[in-house]
Amino acid sequence: MPSSRHRTNVWHGYAKDGRIRNGRSPPRYMASMTKMEPAMMEGIKAKDADVAFICGMIAHHQGAIDMAEVEFKYGDNADAKKKAQMVIDAQKKEIKDYAKWLKTNAK
Repeated sequence: MPSSRHRTNVWHGYAKDGRIRNGRSPPRYMASMTKMEPAMMEGIKAKDADVAFICGMIAHHQGAIDMAEVEFKYGDNADAKKKAQMVIDAQKKEIKDYAKWLKTNAK
């Protein structure tokens, strides 16, 4: 099993030998996370626990979409791009379901 440092480097866009795989994507991944976190925090401020959960999940799912779009645009692995498209499709559907739930249940 790789060390946690190795896993961190891989996550941040580094190849196994430590070279940057794609100098453009790591900052864009960070931007998607930076955008998602405040939206999630705002969503979970709702007084109703159910509404807070749904609002937080909408922001979380949007963050997943944003990250998948970075992969789709800058990635070079066909399988990873396919997975990114699957994330985009699934998360958009779930966001629609959550929005519908909010319309019906949020007070």
